[in-house]
Amino acid sequence: ISEHRHRTSYGKLFCHEDLKATTPLLEALQDFIAFLSSFRRPVLLVGHNARSFDAPILSRVLTQSSLLEPFREAVSGTLDTLPVSRELFPDLQNHRQEFLVRRFLNKQYGAHNAVEDAKVLQELFKHWDIQDQTVWEKRKTDDKSKRRYTNGNKRAQKTDLRSPHPSMFEQN
Repeated sequence: ISEHRHRTSYGKLFCHEDLKATTPLLEALQDFIAFLSSFRRPVLLVGHNARSFDAPILSRVLTQSSLLEPFREAVSGTLDTLPVSRELFPDLQNHRQEFLVRRFLNKQYGAHNAVEDAKVLQELFKHWDIQDQTVWEKRKTDDKSKRRYTNGNKRAQKTDLRSPHPSMFEQN
């Protein structure tokens, strides 16, 4: 049994074999930026393993869609909770989000569903009760911390883009 729940066929998206309605990429990006812009500044995007997975994809599509500047205006920075969890809990056997949720929140959830992932990551982050200073220290982008928090991922380092504040979208 495959763990893959989503597939595309002839330009259509299926989830568990059900055809899903989709939004064109440009429209979805514009809506995302409008949503982010509706919050008070600064907006901090938080994701688990975001530096090596989400950021390169988002960077590429924002650049291709000529929406990088509006995105930079809406987002003050980003935080990848994967390296944070590795630093806070170095003795854990793994740091996948599913494992961390079971370990700290003692529950299962629908992993790899964007809404569920975001909700449970917020719960996990609150549970860890990380002080602001610790969070901002994890956002440093000097060469040493960049190597450390990208875990040597050359693709993630190469696709980072400059933003107004330290972020996984920053470029040296």
